[in-house]
Amino acid sequence: MALGTDSSTTNNGLSLLREMHLAALLQKHARHDPTVLPAQEVLDLATREGARALGREGDLGQLAPGFRADVVLYDLSHPSLTTTRPD
Repeated sequence: MALGTDSSTTNNGLSLLREMHLAALLQKHARHDPTVLPAQEVLDLATREGARALGREGDLGQLAPGFRADVVLYDLSHPSLTTTRPD
């Protein structure tokens, strides 16, 4: 299984971060278990497994020598990216 964006006609946007968040929340709700689909697993579904789904695991899906990458940096001190839980 992999995560990705389809088109803006199906979900009003192309935000992979939003898709990752929604996938995690829906699984936690459906299984009544807050530990289901932790952040690292969601990230793997959107990166490594996304590359595998495209048949590109040899050059996409991870930050490694020889792999193609687009890098996005987030300012984790921004209020919208902080958590109310210290752990």
